[in-house]
Amino acid sequence: MKQSLILCALFLTFMGCKDDPEPANQLLVNTDMEAGATSPNSWGALEQTVYTAEWTTEEASSGTRSLKISATQSDPTNFAFWSQYYVGTIPVGKDVVLAIKVKCKNVTGEGISIAIRGDKANSINGYAAQFSTTEDRISITGDFDWTTYEVRLDGIQSDIKSLTIYFLLLDNTVGTVYFDDASLIVQ
Repeated sequence: MKQSLILCALFLTFMGCKDDPEPANQLLVNTDMEAGATSPNSWGALEQTVYTAEWTTEEASSGTRSLKISATQSDPTNFAFWSQYYVGTIPVGKDVVLAIKVKCKNVTGEGISIAIRGDKANSINGYAAQFSTTEDRISITGDFDWTTYEVRLDGIQSDIKSLTIYFLLLDNTVGTVYFDDASLIVQ
C-alpha cells in the first residue's frame, strides 16, 4: 500500500511538472493605443496631402483610444500610415504574425493595408530585405465594425536587424479607418 501511494505521488508530481507552453512573444508596445500624453507612445504617423492621421477617442475596440486615418478626397500618388519600429532581439528563423483590429467607415478605392517590413539595418533605408502585406491579397474596404486582420512574415532572415509594422490608408482611397489592439507575435 505504501509503495502504491509513493508511485501515485511520483506520478502526480511528474504530471504537474510538465512544461507549460511559453507565453506568446509580443514584440510591440502600447498595443491598445492607450498610453501617451499628446500622442500615442511608440507609434508614429505619416500623413500626406489629403490624409489626416489622429490619435482619437471617437472609436475604440477596447479602452478609449485608437489610431485613425481619414481622407475626404483621394490622392493618386500619396498615402498615410501609422507605424511602430522594433529593434530588440530579432526572432531569426521564426515567423511573426501581425494582427490588428480595424473599423472602416465609408472606405472606397484602394483601401486599407497592413504590412511587416524587415531591414538589414537598425533603421529603415532603401528597399526592405523582407516584406509581407495584405495589399493586393485581401480587399479591406467598405463600412464595417471591428474586424481582425493578419499578415505573416515567414522565416526571419539572419541578417535582419529591425522590423517595422504599418497600418495604411492607401493611395486613391477615401473614408475613415480606425486601428486598435495590435500584436506582433513570434511563432
